Amino acid sequence: HSCAIQAGTRNVVCWGDDSYGQATPPDEVNGVSGTATVIAAGDSHNCAIQAGTRNVVCWGDDSYGQATPPDAVNGVSGTATAIAAGDEHVLAIVALSPNRPHDRRNPQDPPSPALPTGHAPASAEDELAPSPRLINPITRSRQRADGVPPPPPRTPVLVFTDEDPSPSGD
Repeated sequence: HSCAIQAGTRNVVCWGDDSYGQATPPDEVNGVSGTATVIAAGDSHNCAIQAGTRNVVCWGDDSYGQATPPDAVNGVSGTATAIAAGDEHVLAIVALSPNRPHDRRNPQDPPSPALPTGHAPASAEDELAPSPRLINPITRSRQRADGVPPPPPRTPVLVFTDEDPSPSGD
């Protein structure tokens, strides 16, 4: 089976094998009562992040609980900023919330190393889910012929932003 998010409408559409209901997206993301910003397809299940709410909604084969998102991302106690699906599992990155005490930072803490200057986490009110973008990839170079040592390796940082995910030369 395959699924896609329609440009313009953000309705989830699926086609192909529907033996577990994986090609029949629920109303929460098919345009009847909601739409999606992100979708991930597993072997016989799918999950999507709802537009506006960022709740994770899943459908299809639930033999191993892969189509039952936990409260931490289904809107009960939290939401998600990204998802990925495998054969019989799903991974979600939980959105930070200032309403949850463990997500609050002490204002005197230094800036998070995962958020370079000029980048900020997307807010829950954002209409579009942020796109992951690799900033400062690790460089692996040998000693230059002129004896000048290479620059130290840079730390890869995954940043979620609403910016255009096209390569920018970083």
